[in-house]
Amino acid sequence: MRLTRMRERKPMTLRVVHVVQAMGEDDGISNAVRNMLRAQADGRVDATLLVGRWTPYQSGQLADVAGVRALPMRRLASGRLGDLLSYPQDFLRVLSELALQADVVHLHGLWRYPSLVGAWAIRRIGVPYVTSPHGVLTREALRHNRLRKLVAFHLIERRTLVRSSAVVATSADERDALLALGIPARNLVVIPLAVDVQRLVPLAAARWAKISSQRRRIALVVSRLHSIKRIVELVAAFATVSSEYPQWDLVIVGREDERGYAERIGDEINRNSLASRVRVAGARAPDDLHESYASAHLFVLPSASENFGLVVAEALAAGLPVITTTGAPWREVIWSRSGWRVEPTVRSLAQALRSAFALTDHERHQMGLRGQRLVWERYSLTTLGTRLMDLYATVKKETVPG
Repeated sequence: MRLTRMRERKPMTLRVVHVVQAMGEDDGISNAVRNMLRAQADGRVDATLLVGRWTPYQSGQLADVAGVRALPMRRLASGRLGDLLSYPQDFLRVLSELALQADVVHLHGLWRYPSLVGAWAIRRIGVPYVTSPHGVLTREALRHNRLRKLVAFHLIERRTLVRSSAVVATSADERDALLALGIPARNLVVIPLAVDVQRLVPLAAARWAKISSQRRRIALVVSRLHSIKRIVELVAAFATVSSEYPQWDLVIVGREDERGYAERIGDEINRNSLASRVRVAGARAPDDLHESYASAHLFVLPSASENFGLVVAEALAAGLPVITTTGAPWREVIWSRSGWRVEPTVRSLAQALRSAFALTDHERHQMGLRGQRLVWERYSLTTLGTRLMDLYATVKKETVPG
């Protein structure tokens, strides 16, 4: 386990400990936590990150972090059950020490030791905590390993959420999913995630200068390779319009997160003879991912379910028009005229691709600029930092006796 602490500053009014199982390069929870820490790096919050392992994210990449402490992992069983029951040695001791010094503890994710073990320890100490499920309780997410998740939910995790001072949903859709599971409305607060707009916005100008002279056009997908992401369906949709728009290619960036799904994508590519037009690029580090945004003309996230869809915000901030689905809570792309929101089916995705491909570069560029303004106004780190600060202050105030 690694304990990463924000560099020393003047005394803060709020001390917050974030607890997460792992920090990787390209998974949604890692990116969400990373941006929360960046949003709190303005001096209003003294933030500490307690993380089980980096996989394979390098600690030096995280903004404003200094110092790393590692503790060995403990495995209590073998096989897949061992993955569920393993947790860092001395986790409870370190968490307890940090919690006793904190005003609020923020737990990220469910089903693993931060919530299964950590929430119990924090309640025993009497420190208030908030929980961010990060979409693991949406209807689509619960379909995978459903029985095991429902048992864990009713035995342990429902208590984790109900006894949280606040449960943070990233969208109204995720809030509704939590309400459907019986989580009281009084516990729920909606705080959208955010992106580092200042790092991504400069990509738009560079991208426009670069892509306007390119012969090929790129539709980019950034997603873990999992059936919930409907990438096979997207390849099939691309196949139906590819002959009409021979200048377009499809690039898929992400790590395999469901055994055999990358092979299914490859089979769909080969079945439609698209090996020269569709490329599966694998996972990329954040800096390399920014280069992917800068080289693209269109962004597509065809997921059946997303609690937020952080990559949509990143793509918009980078000046890309976006195709997303009704499974993601991005209704704003419609009224802001920065993209398309369609059903996650082959037919609907093909229609959206055809509409996007038919536009001129200038028209897509104007859509990207409108999306950029949307993200700047609603999903910046400054906005996220203010919302989190208000939440933590409220939790602390409501917990202070008298």
